[in-house]
Amino acid sequence: MYQLFILVNHGGELSALADTADRAGMSCRVGIELHQLDENGVMPPDAVILDLSSLSQSEARLMIEECHDRRLPVVAAVPRETMVDYDPSL
Repeated sequence: MYQLFILVNHGGELSALADTADRAGMSCRVGIELHQLDENGVMPPDAVILDLSSLSQSEARLMIEECHDRRLPVVAAVPRETMVDYDPSL
């Protein structure tokens, strides 16, 4: 089973992305910062998913850089209705 960490910009709210991952048989945690992965006993995820429906491009760029520093694969989930607004160079 894949372990995912979904980064969002809202605390405590359920993410539709997390619900979709769960239905697909993946285990996921939702958080607002990567530092949550440093807690004792936390297994590193197989991948990090950025929920771009809740993150600005500047926030996303910072999170991507941090994922690269941690050598974590990162995937950006872009909402269909705003796809043309996002910079593909992220």
